Amino acid sequence: MRCPRGAVVATAAAALVVPPTVASAHVEDDGEGDAAVATVARELDGPRQLDDYGEGRLVVAESDTGEVSSVDLASGEVRALLSDLGYAQGVGFDDGLLFVAVGTPGPGETPRGRFNAALVVATPEGEVVRTVDLLAYEEANNPDGQVQLVDGQPVDALTNPYAVLVQDDRVLVADGGANDVLAVDRESGEVSTFFVPPNVTADEVPECGQPEAQANPGT
Repeated sequence: MRCPRGAVVATAAAALVVPPTVASAHVEDDGEGDAAVATVARELDGPRQLDDYGEGRLVVAESDTGEVSSVDLASGEVRALLSDLGYAQGVGFDDGLLFVAVGTPGPGETPRGRFNAALVVATPEGEVVRTVDLLAYEEANNPDGQVQLVDGQPVDALTNPYAVLVQDDRVLVADGGANDVLAVDRESGEVSTFFVPPNVTADEVPECGQPEAQANPGT
């Protein structure tokens, strides 16, 4: 359940902190007489990536509630822009549009929200312009060549889009589950592989060769 906007969330990760030069909110002393950190807002639930939203505001993806919210750096006001997205993790803002990387539930978690393993493009007013199925791309291409063992059987369905970088003609999406960075064409929505880090072998890290490792045997 989402905490009321006026409540103080005790979890440190649920607070948005910035250098005091960009906020006029309460400034906390670092113990040596220097104002080091300004707490701007605490009413955030599982905040992940943030981006500039213009006019002294930031936009923040909240994974725990599947929301994307704006934060006023001067007043600390938090206003929900998008909701029911699922596991909203990465967000970027450009040309009046929000680009949201929606992740996947962890082990034992129940899927929720309208989207899963996708890049969602929407207006700040809540209109969804496009959804890009990143799980389908992973299943069809598997850029890193790895599989996950499920009940002893190899299954390649591991994806967890986590962060975005919005560029002029494309959106780069870092996928922590698929172990790659994907490029999504802003005009067509076509997905391609941008970068794949090298696999780590069991010779380099013995733990990677264990049966319970989240990778194919030996890598």
